[in-house]
Amino acid sequence: LGAAAVTSLTQISSDRWLVTGRATDGAAYAAIYIPRELRVRRIEAPNARAILACAGHPTIDLGLAVGTDGAVLWVRPKETAPESIPGAVDLSTAAIDPAGRGVCAAAGKIWRHRRAAAALDASIAPSGSWELVWWDPSWTAPFVTLFTQPGRVLAMTADGDIVEGRAGGSVFGPPSARRRSVRPPS
Repeated sequence: LGAAAVTSLTQISSDRWLVTGRATDGAAYAAIYIPRELRVRRIEAPNARAILACAGHPTIDLGLAVGTDGAVLWVRPKETAPESIPGAVDLSTAAIDPAGRGVCAAAGKIWRHRRAAAALDASIAPSGSWELVWWDPSWTAPFVTLFTQPGRVLAMTADGDIVEGRAGGSVFGPPSARRRSVRPPS
């Protein structure tokens, strides 16, 4: 089905899963898997080397995928909508909060999606822009997981550091963001 490597899989509705990775042609790979039909349908992916992570919100039929070169892909029942975060940053993880807002991260950076307007049709992908809400250039390990609640983000890096932030306006920042290490002492 054109996939050279699968990097992430998430449920995006009661009967559909989003599959992401790298295609056999060296480009980003995205597909919809429908288990009941044992069918995989490739969908158009952003222009990138790979899609590294995806997140789903099955109760509102929404998927979000992120990858190299700042690639972002929203997936809804009737459409897909590619976006890009400036700077060709390699996005390593994504989440969708309970209100359907996207959050994604790369080494030392976390972005939150700002919708242009309230979604009137739940089958259409949200439009808007990505806002950098937390950054620290000293954090060089990529984030590998995100947990979101309204106004709160918890993220962990590949080397075990954790940042926790609460929205106190438009940016997560001190003192609401703090660094904790889960690595055992030497």
